[in-house]
Amino acid sequence: MDRVRTPRAARVRAGIGFALALVLIGAAVYAVVSSRAQIVEAFDRIWPAPAWLVVTLLVVPAMSWLASAGALWSLTRRFGRVAPGEMTALVGSSWLLNYLPLKPGLVGRLAYHKRVNGIPIRKSARVLVESVGLTAIAGALVLAIGLATRAWPVHVGIEIALVTAPAVLLGAACLIRPPGASGGWLLLAMLFRYLDMLVWIARYWAIFYALDRPIGLDECVLIASASQLSVIVPITGNGLGVREWAVGLTAAAVGGDLQIALAADLVNRVAEILVAVPIGLLSARLVARRYARREHARSGAEPNTCAPIADMPEEDSNPPPC
Repeated sequence: MDRVRTPRAARVRAGIGFALALVLIGAAVYAVVSSRAQIVEAFDRIWPAPAWLVVTLLVVPAMSWLASAGALWSLTRRFGRVAPGEMTALVGSSWLLNYLPLKPGLVGRLAYHKRVNGIPIRKSARVLVESVGLTAIAGALVLAIGLATRAWPVHVGIEIALVTAPAVLLGAACLIRPPGASGGWLLLAMLFRYLDMLVWIARYWAIFYALDRPIGLDECVLIASASQLSVIVPITGNGLGVREWAVGLTAAAVGGDLQIALAADLVNRVAEILVAVPIGLLSARLVARRYARREHARSGAEPNTCAPIADMPEEDSNPPPC
């Protein structure tokens, strides 16, 4: 696979970011341990949690993975032929690898797109900028809704309607202007990003409920928006450490307990890693197999460019005309 060179300054920044992530995680663990009596009491209540709640904690990270893959696929398909399953596997492998310094998952995905899909690095970089921008818009929108419902309390049913309304409107807009139409790809990507925000709201509701410290929907919305807005800051891989403190400080700002909130997101992180490891390993294997098939087909087709490629996917099996 083509290599994407990483400047020395970028490697230094990545090393500092990784060290900062370790410090922040260590500080979060220390803050939790320093209030161990309170935390132990909370954790004693999580073990008898209903099976559906435990399953929810493990399923919602996978839903975030699929939503992120959908958003990136929507943005990337303008610049090259990328199958939805192919992008899902790429994002799955990147999800796990980006916990390491220098974000090798991100670098590898850019190199893969260049080699396999013929997408220039600058186009993939543009997709990343657009994706971050859409995440910021979705987070800001959810934050505004959370602040509004906290300032002017309404019935929980109205809160749910307000939070989900943008997703409904975006879905309707996608039906009116499908991805093939001008601007349709942007609407679809925005829909996926907003659905991901709804998943994160569900994740925080579930973890606080499991710890027997249920919080209101407005608090879930504010915590989820702070969590996702903190992740887009390129300091540490997958927001390691930064996200935990963003959640803790936001919870404390809205009247919650800092230590409980830190513990909640640490548990959330553990559940995420438990899901990311098998998904990442399986996705990496699928990506490697597809890359190997493409390289084999490329080398075998060079002597006769009109020869059919029997083992390639249908969308890649159209040889150039003789």
